Amino acid sequence: MIAKPGVQEKVLLHLLDYADFKEKVEVPFALSQMGIANAVAIARSNVPRAISGLRDQGLLVERQAHVQGVSRKRKAYFLTDAGILAAEETWGRLREFQFRCINVDGETLSTSLGAAHEVLPFTMRPVDIIRYLDDNLIIDARSLSEDLIERDLSKQVEKQLVTSLGDLPRLRHFYGREKELDNMVNLLDARATTLMIPGIAGIGKTTIAAKLIERFMHRRNLLYHRCQDWEGSRALFESLAEWLLNIGDSSFADYLAATPVPKPDDAARILIDSLENTPTLIVVDDFHKVSDAILFQTIQSMTLGLLGSEESIGLVIFSRSFKPVVPTKDAEGRITSLVLPLDGLDSDSARNLLTGFEDLSTEQWLHIHG
Repeated sequence: MIAKPGVQEKVLLHLLDYADFKEKVEVPFALSQMGIANAVAIARSNVPRAISGLRDQGLLVERQAHVQGVSRKRKAYFLTDAGILAAEETWGRLREFQFRCINVDGETLSTSLGAAHEVLPFTMRPVDIIRYLDDNLIIDARSLSEDLIERDLSKQVEKQLVTSLGDLPRLRHFYGREKELDNMVNLLDARATTLMIPGIAGIGKTTIAAKLIERFMHRRNLLYHRCQDWEGSRALFESLAEWLLNIGDSSFADYLAATPVPKPDDAARILIDSLENTPTLIVVDDFHKVSDAILFQTIQSMTLGLLGSEESIGLVIFSRSFKPVVPTKDAEGRITSLVLPLDGLDSDSARNLLTGFEDLSTEQWLHIHG
């Protein structure tokens, strides 16, 4: 596996775009510590360490400057003449860096940083492309927009979104389900809530789970967990704890370490408290495979705990079982969760799946689809 470009290489590429501001009194936010942290996807506290080697080599300088959008002077960083040459040499080498792009039509195309403009729907800086590459060196242009990139670059709060998708399969094709998907997104955007999505085997639950996560990519912290037959509550709890640690909260991990058998109400309360001011989507797939009372009760308690919350927290459960595993109302009759069963695909969407039958007549299709 070819590694992504390193932090120092990304810093050089980022600062090269702002080489003309070295002598300016007021400089863009991008040249501040937080601006650099946003661009190269590291914590602001790690910026001094990340650039120390470049400074020691005489490739950049640090000075106090008026930063646009910030009330007081901040440290800003500028490439020296030697740094500009080093950055240009770095770009000359990295312009051949190969990756794959999923375009707006869902096609996967191979390209390079230097030729990316030919396949991307809008212009992106090389350092921004690198930031959105996943571990398989794939960038999904369907989940990106110019506004989203600008928001990511201008964030002044040091809280990076954390994504943990486990074994979520990558989508190659997606037909239909737009109405169901829009409904889920609208419900999750409206308030903190739990959605229960039952459906028979093979109807496309995991596919729509992947598409739902795609809709919230770069908007929320994301966790996808697929339940297994041999697992109990501990597997999901440990996934949640590790994910929360990466977000920056150790409360749930500490609780698990001190509690061999978690209490559902306590576990749910700690989880909700840990997600305060943290936009979140948790997707649990194949929930029918687990028969663990502690897990069921924790999910039920969490569902009730989200009622009335002003946080952006969504819990979505996919299952083959149509049994009511989460409460739909509380003791006062208030709606706590919504059940959205998945039915079969509509006729046109189902027909698109049969790519090997190009000459299928309407009569033949009606015989197949019924």
